[in-house]
Amino acid sequence: MPHIIVKTFEGRSEEQKQALATALTSAIMSSLGCAEGSVSVAIEDIRKDDWTDKVYVPDIHQRPELITRNRATIRSSNSGADVGGATSHLEPAASVTMPPAA
Repeated sequence: MPHIIVKTFEGRSEEQKQALATALTSAIMSSLGCAEGSVSVAIEDIRKDDWTDKVYVPDIHQRPELITRNRATIRSSNSGADVGGATSHLEPAASVTMPPAA
């Protein structure tokens, strides 16, 4: 049962959040072979002023072994192209929690 936690700046509409949840569910179903009913998505709004303390430090900086995609991996996969600056602690970030494969 994959559970996806998306942490993003506050201000997204419910329609945007629903579209994201639908797209993530489809991607998980396709890539992991899961049934739609087994995927859950949570979207956590974070104030911009709280991003560093509530997301970057605890989820990104202190847990680099869990990060599978970030600006550095995007840059390296694009032959060094910069994708929005060198400050890797800016929004968005997503956490994906999955049980071990059987």
